[in-house]
Amino acid sequence: MDFGKEAIEKIEQLVKDSYAVQVDGKTYSAQDLEPVLYEPKAAAINVSTLTGFVDFIERNIDDLDFENYYTAVVDDPEKVMLCSALSGEKRAREVLVNARLDSYMQTFPFGQFMPQEEFIIRLHSLFERKAGDDFDYVALMVSKIVQADTADTDDDGITQHVTVKRGMSGALKEKGEIKPIVRLSPYRTFREIAQPESQFLLRIRTGDNGAVQAALFEADGGAWRNEARLQIAAYLKEHIKVSVIA
Repeated sequence: MDFGKEAIEKIEQLVKDSYAVQVDGKTYSAQDLEPVLYEPKAAAINVSTLTGFVDFIERNIDDLDFENYYTAVVDDPEKVMLCSALSGEKRAREVLVNARLDSYMQTFPFGQFMPQEEFIIRLHSLFERKAGDDFDYVALMVSKIVQADTADTDDDGITQHVTVKRGMSGALKEKGEIKPIVRLSPYRTFREIAQPESQFLLRIRTGDNGAVQAALFEADGGAWRNEARLQIAAYLKEHIKVSVIA
């Protein structure tokens, strides 16, 4: 197909007109036009610990001015980034290193009832014991109830009472009151800092097969996340000469 000069000019005009639209007497660009710029940036190094994050800055193998041009950003309890100041025509920030908590580290399954033995194992392996907390209380309360064919639970929404009717050896001899809120420190953030202590609702029940089950429900509204951020920031400020925000 052979286009004449008039047809080509018409097409060119249509293309030009498509870059702008009129709305209420105002002209708007219909294209998001930006200059084509190539501003190379280094690929971020990924580490799994705060120790690795600190080591990268202390060694400074690239001889960078960390103190004046970089900031450590505590994004959440599981992630910290080292960001540069604004640079280039695009005014973009460069991330040199990411510290992200190892995803293979196990965490306690809150809000989920589990068999008595599994609960005790996870309690001992996934919590940090601290003086004055309720770790020993929870471990004792859950372990002292043996498997039973029937267990009565009275729950008024604040406290819970449990009475084991069969299998008396080592069980509660009378109806016992369970402390409704317990204070524990599960592993949920970087291991270099003390794990934030939180409040949890402890619940015990007997399953259809008569086996004792226990669960912990989070009861602090996520306040531990802010505490973790502040503790991470304090750790970094102590170990590196870089501005830290959390």
